[in-house]
Amino acid sequence: MPSSDFAFANDIRSAALLRTPRTSRLLLWTSCALLATFLIWAHFAVLDEVKRGNGRVVPSRQMQVVQSLEGGIVGDILIREGDIVQQGQSLMRIDDTKFASEFGEIRERRAAMAARVARLEAEARGRTEIAFPDDLDKMVPAAVATEASVFKMRSQKVAQDIDVLNQQVTRLTGSLKLLEREQTLTRKLYEQKVVPEIEMLRLDRQATEMKGQLAEAQSKIATITTSFRSQADEDLAKSRGDLAVLDENIKSAQDRVRRTDLKAPVHGIVNKLNVSTIGAVVAPGANLMDIVPLDDTLLVEGRIRPQDIAFIRPNQDAVVKISAYDSSVYGSLKGKVERISADTIVDDKAEQSER
Repeated sequence: MPSSDFAFANDIRSAALLRTPRTSRLLLWTSCALLATFLIWAHFAVLDEVKRGNGRVVPSRQMQVVQSLEGGIVGDILIREGDIVQQGQSLMRIDDTKFASEFGEIRERRAAMAARVARLEAEARGRTEIAFPDDLDKMVPAAVATEASVFKMRSQKVAQDIDVLNQQVTRLTGSLKLLEREQTLTRKLYEQKVVPEIEMLRLDRQATEMKGQLAEAQSKIATITTSFRSQADEDLAKSRGDLAVLDENIKSAQDRVRRTDLKAPVHGIVNKLNVSTIGAVVAPGANLMDIVPLDDTLLVEGRIRPQDIAFIRPNQDAVVKISAYDSSVYGSLKGKVERISADTIVDDKAEQSER
């Protein structure tokens, strides 16, 4: 109806013509509501980004490698591939004949040195007996007997030297007393002009010489004891240093013997056994077997193209689907991004990726 004809229409007819249909208004408001809802959803909604890449599932502590530091001949193999092992469980034994022999030799040398130290301590302290450690008699009886014999011989030698000097002191002391008595009698005769002065001078000279010899003998007695103990102290300090070195050598030898028994570093599954022949020779540091830990969490180590890495960040929630299994049947793996490599990694095929 043209607007020029509205003036000739009655009120009821005009209202009917001018009224907008209800369905149109409902459609309009519905469209506006849907548009507003879409805009709000578009602003707040988070869309999942799907990125594809090659990868593998690994334990968080990586594969545990069992090695032998010194190498040697395989003496026994106690496990097989696929076995579940506990932490500290024996896996393989290397023949310890060589290392056990070295350990025994060093232990005997150490025991012999301990016996020598005990003997030198007795000499330096002026003791009459040696206080050997209790276990030395059983470990190195020959060394204990040798040191006891040396101690006895050296002590007897010092005692003999001192005894000779004591006898000399006794003799000189007696002679000096007689000479002093002779001097006294001769002095009286000299004062009476019975003997010449030269006789008095001769006796005085003899007395002076004898006193010097007596003082020298007494000094030698003290020097022998002091020198003996001083030399023992010097030898004791050196022997204690040698004993400390042998103690460290014993620890190293014990470690070598202990390392011949290869034990599991973690609770896990023996994934790969590289040596399966008893008597085989393994090189030092050779990889003998791999163990997959069972107590650790699993990590997905994936390779993503550099152009896709911008959508991935640390601590981001992630859902991993493994192509080898149907995710609609077996589900997906939920996790969190732990780490992103600092730079691209080029593999053997010269393909770049982020890990």
